[in-house]
Amino acid sequence: MITTVRQRVTIIVPAFNEEQAIEPFLAALLPVLEGCEATWQVLLVDDGSSDRTVERWRSRLAGDPRLGLVTLARNAGKEAALLAGMRHADGDAIIPIDIDLQDPPALIPTFIAHWRAGADQVVAVRNHRDDPAWRRWAAAAHYTLLGWSSRVRITPDAGDFRLLDRAVVTRLLAFPEVDRYTKGLYELAGGRVVTVPFDRPSRSTGQPAQSLPRLVSLAIDGLTGFSEAPLRLLLPLGIGFCLIGCLYLVYLVVMVMIGKPVPQGYPTLLGFVLIFGGVQTFALGLIGEYAARIYREVKRRPPYHLSGLEGAARPASRKEPRDGADEQ
Repeated sequence: MITTVRQRVTIIVPAFNEEQAIEPFLAALLPVLEGCEATWQVLLVDDGSSDRTVERWRSRLAGDPRLGLVTLARNAGKEAALLAGMRHADGDAIIPIDIDLQDPPALIPTFIAHWRAGADQVVAVRNHRDDPAWRRWAAAAHYTLLGWSSRVRITPDAGDFRLLDRAVVTRLLAFPEVDRYTKGLYELAGGRVVTVPFDRPSRSTGQPAQSLPRLVSLAIDGLTGFSEAPLRLLLPLGIGFCLIGCLYLVYLVVMVMIGKPVPQGYPTLLGFVLIFGGVQTFALGLIGEYAARIYREVKRRPPYHLSGLEGAARPASRKEPRDGADEQ
């Protein structure tokens, strides 16, 4: 019963300026999918590429009805591209995968086997990351901090490469936030989770699209979107510095009363001003991050706008959105 119902799989491929990666990616992916006992489709979500990514994919799409193209009107980021792919995927399960072959397509049959055995999420977990040391340390620090400060326990070293059952996808699409930290939303969507370890290879072509500023921004989104701990820490931090100031004043009074010399001049005063000024600036910046997130959410601007749907992304049963804007 399970094998007859749970058989359609949609592969979602976010892409931004990846024209050189398309042929190697399809050469690795298609033989794997052909060997799976499942019907499938592959949707490339073009995130506003300025190179020939769309043209290269369109040339392959013309000869295979199982390939589809979702084109965004402008670069909206990977989170928005994933959301667009989920909204236009028809599969009983979806598998987001990077086009650079750092997510091995060879794991897809294993994903499907666990899914048909009853798993709602099958998550690929990296045993080894072929990344610079600073990036590995930063990722470990981020996951540790988020795990300590949030009730959401994100699986360390797990990215977007995973299989998601249609019920999980439905729950993901029901989350209303505009600033989406999808790794956290996966955990909130719940379901029975199975992990699959793998060694992550290097990129096959090109350079990583996620720059350091984008990675920092993503980490901040994770902390501000899933944890109130930084805000709550400001109260004890403020109380602690007030106590330090009071104790220092008591110390000065006692020293004067017993006739002992007290520190003179501006260095002591300057030190305290810098310390308290730094704490206040940090607190204001932290509050600003949360306020900015609220500001973006209350405007309810759509996370992306569609430019077009082609191939398998345009089933006849789906009502097309108007004016290039996606349905909200």
